[in-house]
Amino acid sequence: MLRAMQSMAFGARSLGDAADVLYAMVTDPQCKVILTLAGAVTIAKLDLIIAEMIERGIVHCIISTGAVLCHGFNAERGSPHFKIPAGKSDEWLYESGYNRIYDTAETEYAMDELEDIVLDILDHHPAEVTLCIRISLPHWGVISWKKDRAMA
Repeated sequence: MLRAMQSMAFGARSLGDAADVLYAMVTDPQCKVILTLAGAVTIAKLDLIIAEMIERGIVHCIISTGAVLCHGFNAERGSPHFKIPAGKSDEWLYESGYNRIYDTAETEYAMDELEDIVLDILDHHPAEVTLCIRISLPHWGVISWKKDRAMA
């Protein structure tokens, strides 16, 4: 189907061409694939596709924006994302305690909790040591946070 899309126009043609490029990269054992992500891909429910690409060895490295990390972390903590009902204004969302993310929303409460978690991580990390996800999540990860919260 993707190959057939190469004969179409606009985004369909680009998607067909991209599929060929991806196939060439995946079948070349010398090629290392770096996946760059921007925006809230976890809210779009693309996280399982990304995980599959990692598990199959298609992706070797990921570079992402903070949105990917923040919304994914909140989703992992059980914070739901909601489809915004038609006709709801940003003012209504704000007054109801929601943040708009394209056509979905997340609670302000979840974002506030996330801010507290990140501040706690930063407060317990030596300033002279570079902080990265590989270092911080295993020690201050979602699972231990959930357990600590459940006991509180």
